[in-house]
Amino acid sequence: MNAKYKVRLDRVLSVDFEMTCWDGEPPHGQVPEIIQIGISEIDNETMTRLRSESWYIRNELSEVSPYCTALTGITPSILRRRGIALSEAGRIIAKKYGSRNKGWLAWGSDKAAVDSDCAAKNVQPIFSNAFFNVGLLYSMVASDGRSVGLDEAAERFGISFEGRPHDAGADADVLAEVWCALGGLMRLPSARPEPSNLPSP
Repeated sequence: MNAKYKVRLDRVLSVDFEMTCWDGEPPHGQVPEIIQIGISEIDNETMTRLRSESWYIRNELSEVSPYCTALTGITPSILRRRGIALSEAGRIIAKKYGSRNKGWLAWGSDKAAVDSDCAAKNVQPIFSNAFFNVGLLYSMVASDGRSVGLDEAAERFGISFEGRPHDAGADADVLAEVWCALGGLMRLPSARPEPSNLPSP
C-alpha cells in the first residue's frame, strides 16, 4: 500500500466480486475478469452496516458465457447498457468510500483476483493492502475442520439473504452482517476508561 494512505480502524468495507466464469476451463485467450463489484461499509465501533452500493463492470478481456449468466444473472446486454470501466469504478469507489485507506473484507482470497484484473487493465489498485479473508477466519474459529461457505455461515447466525444469489451487492451485504455478528462474539472489553460518576474533589 502506498505510504501516503493511512488505514482507518473505525470503518471497514465488505466487498464482493462477480467474475466471468465458465463450466470448466476458460476458452482459449479468455481470462476471468470482474463484471460486478458490491460494497457495504461497516462502522467497526458500533458493528453496524452504514451504506451499500454495487456497480456492473464492462468486460474487456472475455465474454459472458451462458453458464455465467445462469449463475449470476448478468447478461452481455446488462454490461453493454449499464457497465462502466474498471478504472472508472475504481475512481468512484476510492472517492466515495475512501477504499485506499480502509481495511476491506471478502469471503475468500479475492484480493489476488482484483489485483490481477487491475494489473491487466493498467488500473491503479482500488483497495488497500489491509485485506481480511473472513471465510478463512470463520472456518478457523468454527473449528470443524472444513471450509464453510458464506451462505452456511449466515444461516448459523440467523442472517437471511436478500436478493439474488451470486449478486455482488447482496453478497457484500450478507458478508457485512456476518462480520458484525463475528465482531460481537470476538469483541474485547474496551481499553478506554469508563467515565466516573463521582463528583470532582
